[in-house]
Parts: sequence; structure tokens; C-alpha cells
Amino acid sequence: MSTATVKPSKWRDSISQHSVLERMDAHSEVMLHLHPFRILVLAVLAGSFITFGALLSVVLSIGVESDGPARLLQSLGFTAGFSMVIISEAALFTEVNVSFAVYALYRSSKERIPAVRLGALWFLVWAGNAIGAMFASTLLVHGNHFDNETSALLNEITEKKLKEFHYNETAGAWFRVVLSAMLGNWMVGLAAFNAAKQSDIVGQIFGIFFPILTFVSTGLQHAPANMGYLHLANIAELPSVSWSSAWAWNIIPASIGNFLGAVLFVALPMFYTRVVTLFPTNSEAVKRSKPHSNSSISIPKHQSLTSPLTKPVSRRTSVVDMALV
Repeated sequence: MSTATVKPSKWRDSISQHSVLERMDAHSEVMLHLHPFRILVLAVLAGSFITFGALLSVVLSIGVESDGPARLLQSLGFTAGFSMVIISEAALFTEVNVSFAVYALYRSSKERIPAVRLGALWFLVWAGNAIGAMFASTLLVHGNHFDNETSALLNEITEKKLKEFHYNETAGAWFRVVLSAMLGNWMVGLAAFNAAKQSDIVGQIFGIFFPILTFVSTGLQHAPANMGYLHLANIAELPSVSWSSAWAWNIIPASIGNFLGAVLFVALPMFYTRVVTLFPTNSEAVKRSKPHSNSSISIPKHQSLTSPLTKPVSRRTSVVDMALV
């Protein structure tokens, strides 16, 4: 009696969560050794792509009266922008929040981390995203004149982004933006983590979509996306926003919240469950984890249930070899 060979499924072809953390750690190591100007260029590209996605989300939802379908279409637009960032390997602030946090958590237990350089590159990515949003917004507004419907919907979206400023200008309202942004980077960080688990572009986009759908549909704050929306509105001279209100009441508190959300809700839980807390190694658990001898599925040694992050990092590794930025 012959035994059929078990072939790995598409899901088994995805990268393990343990390997994703290794990849984030290695990627951050590579970024720390790149020239700052290269980091800035990658960040400007990411800010530009997100701004394209922001405008696409507006255009796709023009004329849709029902709120639910409109937000679904806006999610598709922003997924397009986020996918451009992932596929091009540009440097987005809300992704770096996760990967740099993983790097700091892992390396701090083994060696002294270059805290000053890490912080400087973190800021450089944030500033580059803002420059990219400004650059793309200027070209889009002056090179692609907005019609009345586009301007009206963009004005409505930016007014909602600044609702705490327009309707409740208090310290409590400012901190509500921070809290909303913490939840926003929870979803965006999960989207980046899902994309890193997949080895093909279709899988990456699929992994991105549902967290993005959640964050856009619930109206959570995301600093790079807001840079795109608010810069577009400012340069188009829409009445809902000013430069001071955009930065003081949205971009700055949203950036703080995005950072906190990435560390507390994404990096720490993933690091704790995959590195600090090891899986049980009793005989039954090990027995269940072993593949059958006639199966074509095998568990690589570096992905064993109890191994910490021990994969060596090479400084020669290219950014092109990384799935995340």
C-alpha cells in the first residue's frame, strides 16, 4: 500500500513569525550602515507613494453616498500606496517604528545598541516622509488640477482628520489623537508584519489589505497618510486646514502615537511570544511537531520551536534582500 507524499501548501510556504523577526533585525542592521542620504531618499519615496495612495483613496470614493462602501474604496486606495512602499522597499516611518523596535529589543539583551544613530535615522525617515508628502502633493495639485468633487471630498476627509482641533481644542483632544494613532500603527504594523511573512507579491498585498481596511474604515490616525492628505489640502488651499493646525493638532501627536503603538502593540508582543517566552519542550509537544518520515514537509533547524533569534547578521546584506523597510 503506497503512501501519498504530502506537499507543502501555500500557507506553509509563508515565512514563520520567528523568521520575520530575524528579517526585521537584519534589515535594521543594514539600514544602520547605509549612508544617511540613501535613507533620506528611501523615506522621500515612501512619503510620495503614500501621498499618491491618499489621493487615490479620494478619487475612488467620489460620488459614493453610503459611508461603508466609500471607506472600502478609500481602503483600496491606501492599500495601493502602502503596497508601492512594500514592493519598492522604501522607508516608511510606521514600518521603521516596528523594525527598529524589534532590533532594539533583541540587541539590547546581547550588546550595546547604537542608540544615537538609531534615533537619528528614525527621525530622518520621519522627516523624509514629510518631505516626500510635500513634494508629491505639490506636483499633484499643480500638475493635476483638482475638480470640484475631488476638492470637496478631500476637504471633508481633512476636516475629519482635524476634528479634535475644529470642535474640541483641548489637551484631552490632543491626547485622543495620540491614542487613535497608537491603534492606527497597531494595524499598519500588523500589515507590515503580514507582508513580511509572504514570499510573493500577491500574498504580500493580501496580507496588507485587511489591517489597512480596518484602520481606514475605523478612522484611525496614521502620520504618513495624514501628511499626504493634509499637505494636499494645504497646497490646494482648502478651507479645512492650515499649516499650524495640521502639524500641531495631527501630524505631531499622530507621529508620537504611531511610535508608541508600534512598540507596545506590535514589537513587544511579537518579541515576547517568539523570543522571551519559549514554547513547551515536553516529549508530547516535540513528538507532535516532528514530521512523518514519508512527508516532504520538514522543519528547518533555524525555525525550531525553542530556538531564539540566533541567525547571524551580515553587514554585506543588501537592502534589496529584505522584504521590509
